[in-house]
Amino acid sequence: NTAVGVAMAAREHGARALLFVPEDTSPGRISRMRAFGAGVVLTPASEGTAGARARAVQASKEDPALLYLDQHSSSLNPETHRRLTGPEIAAQLGGFAPDALVVSVGTGGTLLGLYAAFSGVFAGMEPTAVVPQGPPGIPGMRAIDPEAVPLHAGLAGMPVLEVEPEEAAWWTARVLEASRIPVGPSSGAAMAGAARVGERSGGLVLTLFPDHGFNYV
Repeated sequence: NTAVGVAMAAREHGARALLFVPEDTSPGRISRMRAFGAGVVLTPASEGTAGARARAVQASKEDPALLYLDQHSSSLNPETHRRLTGPEIAAQLGGFAPDALVVSVGTGGTLLGLYAAFSGVFAGMEPTAVVPQGPPGIPGMRAIDPEAVPLHAGLAGMPVLEVEPEEAAWWTARVLEASRIPVGPSSGAAMAGAARVGERSGGLVLTLFPDHGFNYV
């Protein structure tokens, strides 16, 4: 998702985008990146996101014309969600105050930014991080690992819920059935976590769907 966004932004500003993505990335996503004029380098699927990231870092060291955009550690990641996503959601709430914030974790930037945006507005709102439970994992999501993803250090102390891929898929189907909105697996995981928190503590639970189903066709 970030790669597509970078490709769009690069085209808008007349810059060159060179994107390193695992070779098992969905063809639809890759086509979208190339449609915006980005160069796409496919890396071994066995290396996952970490391998793509390592190769991007190496490329930026070898070519001084390349600037590596590190979404895993840049403070601009959560800061953008604090300044933009948070206020946008607050306006959509129409005066309702959520009791809990439940967000699926990739880089962790969305959860960190939204919690920073809301903590001074909604007193007592509790954050929860949703992560995948074991292999094969859930696309777009990661277990909390501050060594591999520096932003994850900011999630220390937050409650964590683990969701299995099958549970995420079940909720993905339920969301489509109930709303006619096709969401992806990390959205299904977020919904699974929100449902658990709601069943346990009640109140108004706020979650966010970070992907749509067409990315995984």
